[in-house]
Amino acid sequence: MLRSLGQWSLPWVQRDRTLLLVYLTTAIFGFTAIAHQNNLGATSSLLAGDSMTQYGWTIGLTLLGLGIGFFLSRYVHDRHIVAMFINAEILLTLVSGFSVVLAFWGYGNLPAAYIWFLRLVSLSIAILIGVEDAMLVRIAEERERDVAQSVGLTFWFSNIGGAFAGFSFGQLLIPYLGVFNLALVLGLVDGLFVLVNLLYFRPALHYVSVKIVITLVIMGALFATLSANKSVASLLTQSLYEDKVVKEWNGAYGSKVLTCSPTQSCKLFLNGQLQFSSKDEYQYHERLVHPAMSIVTERVKNRPISVLVAGGGDGLAARELLKYEQVGSIVIVDLDPDMTGRVAIEEPVVSYNRGALLDQRVRVRNEDAFTFLRDVDEVFDLIVVDLVDPDSENTAKLYAEEFYRFAAKKLAHGGVFVTQSTSPWYAPRVFWTIHLTLREVFPQVVPFRWNVPSFGDWGWNIASNVPFNTEAVGIDQNKTRGLTTEGWHASLLFERDELAIRDQLAAKGITSTLASPAVLLYYREAGAWDDWGDAAGANN
Repeated sequence: MLRSLGQWSLPWVQRDRTLLLVYLTTAIFGFTAIAHQNNLGATSSLLAGDSMTQYGWTIGLTLLGLGIGFFLSRYVHDRHIVAMFINAEILLTLVSGFSVVLAFWGYGNLPAAYIWFLRLVSLSIAILIGVEDAMLVRIAEERERDVAQSVGLTFWFSNIGGAFAGFSFGQLLIPYLGVFNLALVLGLVDGLFVLVNLLYFRPALHYVSVKIVITLVIMGALFATLSANKSVASLLTQSLYEDKVVKEWNGAYGSKVLTCSPTQSCKLFLNGQLQFSSKDEYQYHERLVHPAMSIVTERVKNRPISVLVAGGGDGLAARELLKYEQVGSIVIVDLDPDMTGRVAIEEPVVSYNRGALLDQRVRVRNEDAFTFLRDVDEVFDLIVVDLVDPDSENTAKLYAEEFYRFAAKKLAHGGVFVTQSTSPWYAPRVFWTIHLTLREVFPQVVPFRWNVPSFGDWGWNIASNVPFNTEAVGIDQNKTRGLTTEGWHASLLFERDELAIRDQLAAKGITSTLASPAVLLYYREAGAWDDWGDAAGANN
């Protein structure tokens, strides 16, 4: 039976080595094509942010380019099929292999149009893939003499290769290679199979020697760039940042880059977005932690305080919490193991957080905070949400009513919940939507804000299942570097026009849910954040 199955499923292997090479090439190029396009999506997200939009564009451009490539293939005469296939693959090796280099070059030299330049690169790659696939189909058709068989098998192997690229991209390719090296390695694989096909189809080709030399030169350039990857990648990465890049970590959840100025003020960037500046991060983290802890310590007597930190993998919020001897346990739930297992425990970040993640009272769980809060059996006196902004579906769910209800169920009686809430000035509808969503869950929610130089005007919301008096909240100045009780009271002030935005949203019944993520829609609305970088830069 195995013999008959093999004869039924693999007849082209037994009778035609050309078909074997065509289908093997189709599978390999299917893998590299999807991996290249995923890599460009990741690079676009790194440079421009907003991963959902960038991956959406990449997918759309891939489909458009494939369509254009197949359409153009109609004009290729049968006697030029092999030559066009080889020419398309040589160009594809060049453009896709250096795609990330081109992306970084565009970012540094075309500041007003770099994202469209990157999309042009993506479209060009997709068109070449479309031409190459169409030529492979026609080569197979000539050998099979069966259109259905040739089309079916060509697309089968192409899709199988692409599927493996999709499965392995986030788990293997990016963590082990990073966006820069991955493009170069994939380009070398493309070049290798171009050479194999050049040698095999040489009787049907003109200028074979010239094409071999061109392919070898491209591969040599790719290999040289890969060999000097640290220096080249450092130069490209450095072009993205004003201060000197001193460390970089790559993993499944993106790139972490640490830059330092001549005065040794350092900044950590996650996928190009500022996470903290060592110069003023204390202003953010003291406000995130100490008002909430003031309430909790007044309510919890004669027993240890249990704390959950959602996010906070850099350990800076934990540093502030550990200043309270009454804190008995801190659970940090951060999705990124590289942040908690590398960045936070290496210099200089470990000096900033004072080794917080190494403290025996701290437990780290590398899990999704939404799922953790839904499933955990523990109850906490304080829940601190120190997460990135709601700029994608994955992060917007952590500002949804459903997430807040999970949190409320896991708070002890009299427990406190506090969350960063973006900027009340640059993204007021986001800020007040977070506030109004919390009000659907907690009986008391208090908004507050402060001007953190690196971030500009920033905001938080603090809530509890038992009402508290904001005027009675006192800050222990022995535990803070800058925050005082007077500073806490000042942070509660909002202008009349700012409160009017809250009231307008409340009148419309605006909250954020999984089904209707208002925070995400407002975060992306036209005009939001337009002046944020200029203001933050001026303050810093």
